[in-house]
Amino acid sequence: MFVSTYDIVEMVIDEATEQFGNRWVIPKAKKKNLKTDCDLIDRLVSEFDCESAEADIDDETLKLKVSVVCPDMVLEYGRTHPFFTLIQHAESFSFSAVEDSLKVDFVFAGLWESKD
Repeated sequence: MFVSTYDIVEMVIDEATEQFGNRWVIPKAKKKNLKTDCDLIDRLVSEFDCESAEADIDDETLKLKVSVVCPDMVLEYGRTHPFFTLIQHAESFSFSAVEDSLKVDFVFAGLWESKD
């Protein structure tokens, strides 16, 4: 059964929002943008046969990190590849080696806004 990146992210976001004591909220427009970014990550997962995404939130900075591990990644088609759209939306991204694979982290900031 395929679990989308957004399903994983939404579960982590809901947990974090509850943990923050409902002082913070993610506006609908930002959730919609995040859904689009998660769909782009799903495309990467499919295209490069990556493991499904993992998500984590830094409790202090409120930044969301989404990670995927791929056996390899060759970006063809220049800057028209969806990867380049995704990294423009992320605050930052990084690559690291994990055993014989490539781990890609995407960090998204500024999602939560104070309810005040």
